[in-house]
Amino acid sequence: MNSDFRLGLVAGLKSEARALASASPWPVAVAGGSAERAEAMARALAAAGATALISVGIAGALIPGLQPGMLVVGDAVIGPDGLQMPVDAALVAALGLPANVRTVRGSLAGSDTMVTSAAAKHELAGRSGAIAVDMESHGVARAARALGLPFAVLRAIADPADRAVPPSAAVGMDAEGNTRPLAVMLALLKRPGDLPGLIALGRDAASATATLKRLAASLAG
Repeated sequence: MNSDFRLGLVAGLKSEARALASASPWPVAVAGGSAERAEAMARALAAAGATALISVGIAGALIPGLQPGMLVVGDAVIGPDGLQMPVDAALVAALGLPANVRTVRGSLAGSDTMVTSAAAKHELAGRSGAIAVDMESHGVARAARALGLPFAVLRAIADPADRAVPPSAAVGMDAEGNTRPLAVMLALLKRPGDLPGLIALGRDAASATATLKRLAASLAG
């Protein structure tokens, strides 16, 4: 990255933050899947000196063709209310994205709830025009808009559009962004049929995490 921006990053999970902190010097706040918390964290980063805000982490694909590990470079974030919040093109151009990661550009949908079924992903894609979805970016975008700061969104795909997220995975994150493996195991005891989906999700999430580590190195450059 070659610019005078001082970045403030907002992620959803602590595991995402660890991947980003593996190579990047920029501070990373963890929002735990809450847009309201993401907005508050973004404001706190700005108060601490960040001059540009980035929503970064994993996302779910909404359209066919987006594979786990691909990096979505957002053109805009579309909130649950339909409000379209564009990113700052100069900031995106300055970031210096990793050359060893497949990237795709498009809008991201912000959702206040998990979008888990293939049907729900398809419906959201048709309604919003977005290619991927996450639960924090619209909060960061709102903060950037209110503060007049440049904003970007970089999200690694963790599950493809045609695959449902198993219900047991829904309990896998707490409000602080911690993973909850015991809760997932207990849920799996009640829904053993979720196991193949959980295995696939874990594999795909690992691909997304590897992308975040490569991204962190690029942002540090």
